[in-house]
Amino acid sequence: KGGKPACYELEVRASPGNISSVEHVLYGDSDIIRESNYLLGLKLQGAGDNLKIGAAAVDTSLNLVQVCDISDNEHFQNLESVLVQLNPREVVLPQLESPGSKKIQQILERNRILVTLKPNADFTDLQDSDIPRLFNQKTKVGSLVDNPL
Repeated sequence: KGGKPACYELEVRASPGNISSVEHVLYGDSDIIRESNYLLGLKLQGAGDNLKIGAAAVDTSLNLVQVCDISDNEHFQNLESVLVQLNPREVVLPQLESPGSKKIQQILERNRILVTLKPNADFTDLQDSDIPRLFNQKTKVGSLVDNPL
């Protein structure tokens, strides 16, 4: 109906892994203050009591990358322990329809952790050629090559 067309202006910019400008919207102003700035990527392998979860945590404010494999069961107690220790702001998961993936999403939502789903093809093994591109020369990367996810 006759009126001026809406005029919009970009006030804040955010993307997966960079949500600091919209945290007050996601978590509320008086909610838990998150001291860590971790972005956590998870890759689930196996089923039942033989679950193996590959985890990579990146903190851009501290220039810190932590990588590990977690052996877990269908209740994801070890994963929950890691989540409590790291207190990530966001977790990136592959888009899978498995019961384990759905359970992880429920755990993350219950803990009020932002979940970003990415195509499964984006979760590939770390190759030797990727290491110089991702890390500087001062980074100790021996454990990354010896213990791939």
